[in-house]
Amino acid sequence: MTKILSFFLISFTLFSCSSGKKAREFEIDYKILNASNKIEPDWLESTDNYKGDKDYHYFLSQSENRNRRLCVKSATARSTAVIASEISQEIANDYTEVTNLDEDSQEVKTFSETLTQSIRTKVSGVRVKEQYWEKRQKMKDDKLIGDPYYACYSLVGIKEETLQRAIRYAQEKAIAVAKDSHKEELRQKFEE
Repeated sequence: MTKILSFFLISFTLFSCSSGKKAREFEIDYKILNASNKIEPDWLESTDNYKGDKDYHYFLSQSENRNRRLCVKSATARSTAVIASEISQEIANDYTEVTNLDEDSQEVKTFSETLTQSIRTKVSGVRVKEQYWEKRQKMKDDKLIGDPYYACYSLVGIKEETLQRAIRYAQEKAIAVAKDSHKEELRQKFEE
């Protein structure tokens, strides 16, 4: 009997101390009234969860609007900006390493904005792979307030080859707009 009691107490202690990770809970300030799919797609959490063509790199863009059709179109149209922004951010990070500037400095911000605008003109061949929308309405104190609106998401893909071409273009543009004292070091950084 003592052995059983001891075993039970040790087991209880071990199980109570080994609390695993718990899912976080968030309080949302809206109610979902409708959606394009009853189950939220996995790719909303991470584009890595999308099981698509291996020759494509995937990006997620989103938009909000009171009109569903305009919301979906806007989310799709923003995809080019999302791709350009991600490429620009990666190159701006390299630029801040080379120049030892703070990423919040005006020079880095200007550099990044100039780069993003240039890249947007070179990104092409973006394909919409999936779309998802939710009709939402704001809530306060468990009461619906305001007008309903749509939150729309577009999963877009760009061929890896096209993406690499855009990155190379952005790197060349970055070298061209960089100060002369940083051009060679930046070129070497891009070759790594």
